[in-house]
Amino acid sequence: MLKWFVRAVVRRVGALVQPLRPRARGLLKPVTRAQFLARMGGAPRILEIGPFDEPLLKGEGVAYFDVLDQESLRRRAVEHQRNPDGCPPIDFVSPTGDLDVVEAKFDAIFSSHNIEHQPDLIGHLRKAEARLEGGGRYWLIVPDKRYCFDHFSPETTVADIIQAHRERRTTHSPASIVLNSMLAHNDSLRHWVGLHGAKPRVPVGDEEVRRVFDEVDRTCEGEYIDVHAWRFTPLGFREIIEDLRRLGKINFEAEQVFDTAFGAIEFCAVLRLVPPQDRGS
Repeated sequence: MLKWFVRAVVRRVGALVQPLRPRARGLLKPVTRAQFLARMGGAPRILEIGPFDEPLLKGEGVAYFDVLDQESLRRRAVEHQRNPDGCPPIDFVSPTGDLDVVEAKFDAIFSSHNIEHQPDLIGHLRKAEARLEGGGRYWLIVPDKRYCFDHFSPETTVADIIQAHRERRTTHSPASIVLNSMLAHNDSLRHWVGLHGAKPRVPVGDEEVRRVFDEVDRTCEGEYIDVHAWRFTPLGFREIIEDLRRLGKINFEAEQVFDTAFGAIEFCAVLRLVPPQDRGS
């Protein structure tokens, strides 16, 4: 009870002082999930990527894309002690997460805690562009690496993303597999107040070492092992999108990137597909 009370007080005080915190140029003030989703308005055709058992969007104009069909998602939900009844019918299924299977155009695409898993981020964004009508938007909820289990991992750079695209990655790099074995705790509030815990090290012990190198071998042989490929902050994400557009790698612009709210583990962003006539030479 005392622990709950202390956490509640910390959250309350943090929320009150957040407006006083300096915000990087170009970032918008934080929004909640509900506020962010409300900003989508009434886009008539929306594709939600990776709903699993908790789709955030519902309605007649919403379609779903996932790596598993509905029945497989239900079995997975049971295995992970989640809600199988929450898994919606999946309109487009690709075991490799390839948007090429989507044979439709949408006014908006939405994904939550998905984009950081894409082995080839540029390739994914290009395929998302091809599924949007001109001027369409990609709405994203993204973990902030500073306040999740990625805290001690290095922040992603545009060079990292370009290299992955040049390699046409469909699985994760050995580096991502190793970093996944050195995760911090995932309590966002503790990270916010500076209680990050000890910096993780490479696992020791025969069993742990074998597990890590077994996963490295499997991913090098082409097996997809689900880990974070990329680690973002709001400012770093905005700059990466801007750089990729300037380099001619994507046609999205970072229309809105919101700062992370105190105590939260994620930030929100909106990418707008720039119409062909506005892309320049």
